[in-house]
Amino acid sequence: MEKGSIKIIMEEGKASSVEAQPVNNTLWLAKWEIARLFGCYGQKVEMNLLFSSFLFA
Repeated sequence: MEKGSIKIIMEEGKASSVEAQPVNNTLWLAKWEIARLFGCYGQKVEMNLLFSSFLFA
């Protein structure tokens, strides 16, 4: 299975940028990757994903 990627570029004195390379217009991330992306813990990600799926079910 081919995977896409997200690259976050942060340089001092410059604006941050995000580069995304989806495969078939999709990016799959593990819980720990989402947590790292947003600077939180995996448990917080899981709680929000469960809450969101409950709201939009």
